[in-house]
Amino acid sequence: RAKVQTRSADQTKTQFLANMGLELRTPMNAIIGYTEMLQEDAKELEQNEFLLDLQKIHGASFHLLDLINNLFDMSQIESSQLDLYLETFDIAPMIQDVVATISPLLEKRSNILKVSCDPALGTMSADLTKVRQNLINLLSNANKFSRQSIITLDVTREPIDGADWIIFHIVDQGIGMVKEQIEKLFQAFAQFEIEQMSKGNNSLSLAITKQFCQIMGGDIFVESQFGQGSTFTMRLPAQVTPVEK
Repeated sequence: RAKVQTRSADQTKTQFLANMGLELRTPMNAIIGYTEMLQEDAKELEQNEFLLDLQKIHGASFHLLDLINNLFDMSQIESSQLDLYLETFDIAPMIQDVVATISPLLEKRSNILKVSCDPALGTMSADLTKVRQNLINLLSNANKFSRQSIITLDVTREPIDGADWIIFHIVDQGIGMVKEQIEKLFQAFAQFEIEQMSKGNNSLSLAITKQFCQIMGGDIFVESQFGQGSTFTMRLPAQVTPVEK
């Protein structure tokens, strides 16, 4: 009976998170939209004293929307309702799109991203949105814990056990992690030291990244030493197989 009650409580929690995510997305998108309009007006009217505050509101709103999306994704994963939308796409243009998205964040922390892609990358059949989100999550994480540093993204296509795999290496020269932090890194809602949390660590986004990898038949690994940076390796099959529910 206790197991049934626990399962019921988990289902209620998952449904609550899913509903909350849907309810909060609409007002957050409205706030972001109005803030962008106000920023444009402030620029045209040269009201620079308001522009900085509006930029802070805009950035904080995007951060909150990201957290809401993460909660929604986690609820979908826990309820086994997460769908894969498989499509065949060129890998190199997808990486270019990710780099363009992450560039403003890199500039804020004076970091430089160096990208190296295998000329034979070609195409892959996977959930484009999830692959893209995974890369953004990993590069954002590397950026958060680095300053005035170099971050590298190395992408290769490798044959493993008769099938092609796409291997993504993200290397940073940031603060690194101790063993205890690595063990908790991919746990949703894992608690880190206050000084780490203040730097913007989001264990939820990394937990979702790992779940997305595994749902697509791949996985993610990390190597790190405190004070010497971290290396994240994401492996995905070039031909993702649909998940049977």
